Amino acid sequence: MSERLAKAITIRGWMDTLELEYLERIATRCKLVIELGAFCGRSSQVLAAADELVCVDLWGKTTWELEDFATSNFAENVDIWSEWERNKTPNMTARRGDLYDPHFVYPLIADYHGRADVVFIDANHGTQSVSSDILLAGHLVKPGGIICGHDYCAAFPSVIEAVERECPTFEMIHGTTIWSVQT
Repeated sequence: MSERLAKAITIRGWMDTLELEYLERIATRCKLVIELGAFCGRSSQVLAAADELVCVDLWGKTTWELEDFATSNFAENVDIWSEWERNKTPNMTARRGDLYDPHFVYPLIADYHGRADVVFIDANHGTQSVSSDILLAGHLVKPGGIICGHDYCAAFPSVIEAVERECPTFEMIHGTTIWSVQT
């Protein structure tokens, strides 16, 4: 087990070891990875195997996060931003903002258009949000790059719906809930 993976499994989050191993494996070959939805930094930790990782999140409690907290082992008073900051590595950059606000998204596109080797999506799990994230990822990823995301499973039918609509040629990563498509 790599040092990154060993640290990642100690950070709050839902991603399992096999999923983290996959993300670390693809990130190792990358100059730039962009993560849409970083939470406390569990997946960020292994995605930081890339030369540069840009993490995009609100780092605040949205309605869906509070509902998730209520049914999980997470306390409602978790300071997500502080946890992510504590888990940050030197090659991570935070872009704190709302993925559904054009005043935030347009500068993000301007800064990273067509530069990312991988864009990993694990933000809001609503159908429209996932669809928007996939479309945004299409602007950020370079030709031949990878757009992938988490939680393609029965627990999140909205993720399934959006991925099937926006990425009809996607593939599943065996033994995980990660979907992937090469551009």
